[in-house]
Amino acid sequence: MISAIQFLLVGLGTAWLAELSNGGWWIIPALCLFFFLIKQSQAPFFHGWLFGLSYFVFSLSWLHVSLHDVGGMPSWLAWLGIVLLSTYLALSYGIASKIASYAQSATWQILMLASAWTLTEWVRGWFLTGFPWASIADTQIDGPFFGWGPTLGSLGCLWLTIFLCAYLSYARNN
Repeated sequence: MISAIQFLLVGLGTAWLAELSNGGWWIIPALCLFFFLIKQSQAPFFHGWLFGLSYFVFSLSWLHVSLHDVGGMPSWLAWLGIVLLSTYLALSYGIASKIASYAQSATWQILMLASAWTLTEWVRGWFLTGFPWASIADTQIDGPFFGWGPTLGSLGCLWLTIFLCAYLSYARNN
């Protein structure tokens, strides 16, 4: 049985791996694990949202310094702000996970996941003036698709990354 804790830990691990040197390579196995788990999930929106929540809380934890140390905000309020912002941003991963769950075949799940993930990342970076920080697309500056960056841009590299990870996770045994 898949538990919510697994998705929180995979999201946390993905965010941590993204910060490492050559993080674009390191997040490939983490995303493969997430997609393997989400494929088996009975609640893809909720589990995708949990993954995103822990991913964004870790990735945006540096905002605590700006809010608390520089801005003078009480520490508990700074953390609350980070968690609330992460709660909102994580909706994009939940939505992409849910959209992909509607597909019947592995091929369509892979294509829908890569496309929905890329579309929700773009919307997250554009809607209400956007908040594109902590995008998995940004990790590809030193990832397997860095050479395509000048041609496809960060969202094109994101699509290729999600496609690869979804392919490795979904295509087998379907």
